[in-house]
Amino acid sequence: MGMEALPGIILVDDTVDGVMKALHYLMQKQKLYEIFNLGNNNPIRLIDLVECIQEITGKKPIIQQEQLQPGEVNHTCADITKAQKFLGYEPRTNFKEGLQNFTTGSEKQQSIRNKKG
Repeated sequence: MGMEALPGIILVDDTVDGVMKALHYLMQKQKLYEIFNLGNNNPIRLIDLVECIQEITGKKPIIQQEQLQPGEVNHTCADITKAQKFLGYEPRTNFKEGLQNFTTGSEKQQSIRNKKG
């Protein structure tokens, strides 16, 4: 995947919000089966993801670009139109904020493991 690739990235908080909204919606209906696509409809460039990780962690990445692999796509973006219409779903977590929260949580977990080990 090239550094200009646009992967669809969704953060856990937004996924949980979408699942909870879908459950609430389905509990209001009887014998209903629906499929809702939860994701982020605003992809970011892979290079921006790498730079954000570098900024948050303070660690310079070693980047080794490879050829696009068979079946790999350069651009993914979720069509969340149905989830927006029926669930009021909208990804709300700012990518940088979500990544910062993830990094902080990972550091806390590692600290706890180190104390136990």
